[in-house]
Amino acid sequence: MLQIVYYYFVDPNKSEAISKIKSIPDMKDLILLPQELPLPLHSLNTVFISDQDTYCLEAAEAGYPVILVEELLSGQSSMRIRYLVTSIDAITRQYLEEVYARFHKLPIKILETDRCMIRETSLDDLDRFYEIYAQDGMTDFLEPLFEEYEKEETYIQSYIDHVYSFYGYGMWSIVDKVSGVVIGRAGVEYKEEQDGLELGYLIEKSYQRKGYASEVCNAIVKYVLEHLEVTKIYSYIHPDNVASVNLCKKLGFKEQGILEKEGVILCKYVWQQNFMV
Repeated sequence: MLQIVYYYFVDPNKSEAISKIKSIPDMKDLILLPQELPLPLHSLNTVFISDQDTYCLEAAEAGYPVILVEELLSGQSSMRIRYLVTSIDAITRQYLEEVYARFHKLPIKILETDRCMIRETSLDDLDRFYEIYAQDGMTDFLEPLFEEYEKEETYIQSYIDHVYSFYGYGMWSIVDKVSGVVIGRAGVEYKEEQDGLELGYLIEKSYQRKGYASEVCNAIVKYVLEHLEVTKIYSYIHPDNVASVNLCKKLGFKEQGILEKEGVILCKYVWQQNFMV
């Protein structure tokens, strides 16, 4: 858990901005401390911020997640620093948590509904995925997991390392807030042939027909619109998958023809912001 933010600025205006950040309500439980190099040896639960790329590089080498505040992102050293912002105003609590989580390879919480928490998938979810996918009928309309556990593990790790960090979204894990158990997957993905994102979901058998899919997918649609600023979402559904067809219609998706994907006929459903007006 992020607890301490160390910072060092040559520009006095940035130090003043940090003082303002301290007063933001969601920052009040963080400890913000001015700190010159060398940094303390203990780097857990911390992030380092500076307007000096040499300081950021030294902090990174010392094992700290770092953020460089640089108005002109043209320095050669800056290219070696992963997290750069052009203004201190861009450093929000959410951004700090994301930098911290990415550095420590922790799954980021995306959103919550009344009954569920949606977060990025971790390798710890894999055993649960195999349990869910093994249930009767779960892969009738979905691609199954790899039969070899090691192949699926490699795929999930690659997905975590490249898809989440590059796009900031993807297929996530659904966690029941009461039990803490993973009960499915849902999310959106980018496909080159589309001018929007594609929605997908999977809910384990014992949680089906209880409104979980509707609750989660409705929240994801709102998240895509409000946070990703994407106004068009697709879903491709086998015509025999009546439950998913009904869900899409309930969410406000409109059928826009059929197409063939890898030899399978699918119905194309589209959600657009202006559909809801």
